Amino acid sequence: MQNYISEFTQINNIIEIRMDNTLPEDLIFLIKNCKFMISGRWHFSLLSYRFCKPLMLFDTDSPKTKALSKEIYNNYKFYLTKKDFNSSKENLQKKINTFLQSNKKIKRLFKLKNVNLDKKLQAQKVFFNKLIYSE
Repeated sequence: MQNYISEFTQINNIIEIRMDNTLPEDLIFLIKNCKFMISGRWHFSLLSYRFCKPLMLFDTDSPKTKALSKEIYNNYKFYLTKKDFNSSKENLQKKINTFLQSNKKIKRLFKLKNVNLDKKLQAQKVFFNKLIYSE
């Protein structure tokens, strides 16, 4: 599958980033400046969500990734499965194009969910500061 991903990214002028050979500060810069991401990794998915970058997930057996996908996408079904990679390149391209056409909607969803997340984190910060600094 990795070979096809590399071929697909080259054909479509997409930069392929490998976490195992990218410095953390470079990774953050690239994520902040990309249009979308394709990943099956949980940590990458979290960064995508937090930086409001649409994410197409590889369908994995990871409970963490499945739970995150359910949380951030609600009813969206943006997965790439082994079946997708075994199908024709045209079918795979069609699925990715559908995803790309939904990017604006996904970004709005992520921004809204991030605002709600920020509110929850701020409330937790206030709560814990009261516990820590109360006399």
